[in-house]
Amino acid sequence: NEILYEKKKKRRRLRLKKLRKRHTNSTSSPDSSQPVDDWEKEKRQEDFVDMACECSAVICCRVTPKQKANVVSLVKRYKKAVTLSIGDGANDVNMIKTADIGVGISGQEGMQAVMSSDYAFAQFRYLERLLLVHGRWSYIRMCKFLRYFFYKNFAFTLVHFWFSFFNGFSSQ
Repeated sequence: NEILYEKKKKRRRLRLKKLRKRHTNSTSSPDSSQPVDDWEKEKRQEDFVDMACECSAVICCRVTPKQKANVVSLVKRYKKAVTLSIGDGANDVNMIKTADIGVGISGQEGMQAVMSSDYAFAQFRYLERLLLVHGRWSYIRMCKFLRYFFYKNFAFTLVHFWFSFFNGFSSQ
């Protein structure tokens, strides 16, 4: 596992070196911090998401609301993951709306995040119960529903086949 991790880091370093060399050779862009084309921008975004997913936690501080929403949308696009965003103020509304599941914490900064979220609670410590207890209950309810759904359709179809066989497939 460590060997694969080292190879991945080495590939990333080589890719970044190639991007830097390509960028220094290009004189069409006046600002050296801007990507040259869409492909390079796409690669940088993908590298950012890969690096962020290797971390155990990612905290975005001192960024604009649009940048917070962009981070969530990048993870949704490149990792095809279900995202959960937690916010407590008006500056987190874009991030909460972009995520699949939005959680708002009511507090000193107002109620904008709570009003635009899927779930709301008063303190951050209630998040554990939301994920572990209510998430498990939701999973169990979904499993029971699917079992009943398959049973109902099987019974319905079996009666139709039995009736057709009994009538000799004559539909009379």
